[in-house]
Amino acid sequence: MTLTERIPTPSEWMAEKMGIISPTSQFAARNWAAMLYRIKEKQEHPDEVGLITMTGDRLEAVLTFKPIPEGTSIQGRFFTRRRSEDFLVCIGPGRALQSPVSPIYLYEVTPVAEKPD
Repeated sequence: MTLTERIPTPSEWMAEKMGIISPTSQFAARNWAAMLYRIKEKQEHPDEVGLITMTGDRLEAVLTFKPIPEGTSIQGRFFTRRRSEDFLVCIGPGRALQSPVSPIYLYEVTPVAEKPD
């Protein structure tokens, strides 16, 4: 007999509590990491906080607390238990997840070939 333990991701937990998804949703296989980011064109603005998901080294989606227009480039740094790394991605299609406090925004991302400054 093998025992395993799995902790829901932040978006899974929120979506389950709001009745949007079941535990076997598309979020189940994703690994999430904390991130600090800035909109590339607005370097003078302070860092924002969010989450980024990846499979291996491929960045797939971000969860933010502020809306970001599709096509915007964001750069920042993500932090996992084993490493931290700079990234530069372009925001793709997304949606707002309603919560009792405020919306949370989930976006697909595409890595940008250019390295962050």
